[in-house]
Amino acid sequence: MNSLSQERVFGLPASIDKNSMVLILGTLPGQMSLATGTYYADPSNKFWDILFMACGEKIEKTATAKERLLKTYHIALWDILDSAVRKTSGDKDLMDERPNDLPACL
Repeated sequence: MNSLSQERVFGLPASIDKNSMVLILGTLPGQMSLATGTYYADPSNKFWDILFMACGEKIEKTATAKERLLKTYHIALWDILDSAVRKTSGDKDLMDERPNDLPACL
């Protein structure tokens, strides 16, 4: 994995709406997710495959299908952390973590 400079990385906004009933929390988006502005964008991440299967749906890789899945099953996505300093895209290299305000979101 490419090294990042040790700068503060900020996460994505919550993907939530008034109909959301389930909140799935990650830690902090990786490089690819931050670059695309979408959750779990790295194709090696199995999040979307698992979520489609857990909902009993056919796995689809399009942004439209993912958005439809979230809306159909009232699922929201966000991260525990608002920001952190890290060297790589992985969670193990996080330092100086700052949490999101989960109580305010809920």
